[in-house]
Amino acid sequence: MTLTLERLVEAEASKPRWKRRVDSVRCLKGIDVASAADVVFEAGEFSRFKNARSFAAWLGLTPSEHSSGESVRQGGITKAGNKHLRRVLVESAWHYLGCSPHSKDLAKGQTPDPAARRHAAKGVRRLVDRRAAMLDRGVQKNKANVATARELACWCWAVGIMAEGA
Repeated sequence: MTLTLERLVEAEASKPRWKRRVDSVRCLKGIDVASAADVVFEAGEFSRFKNARSFAAWLGLTPSEHSSGESVRQGGITKAGNKHLRRVLVESAWHYLGCSPHSKDLAKGQTPDPAARRHAAKGVRRLVDRRAAMLDRGVQKNKANVATARELACWCWAVGIMAEGA
């Protein structure tokens, strides 16, 4: 049953309407066809979001804030957005725990936007380095993973925008 569903998702993702964006988002490590399709299908047009920060907020991956006057206190993530995509990106972010900073190889038939692929390679390097720096500072693994997921969402938005040609 699951295998059939995966084939249906792959077939839909390979249609011209989605292929360029799905293939481009797949250039980020931790994101395969199913998770890239989830991101692209759920987001629709990435250009509907003003910036990467608003995309991350839509996913509920931004820190909550309890501020008054001069004091600024940030809490956990808001969780006020798309629960399914938030889970997908948090799971994908675990791949950055021990992966190499080198760009991801293309899969058979994958034809991403060239500029988006180069940008995704920069994103992979940054995410790997940033994750390692957080762990070196003693940030708890789960907190570091959610922070990585938030930034991964921002890179997905940027790569998606490039693939749209906006």
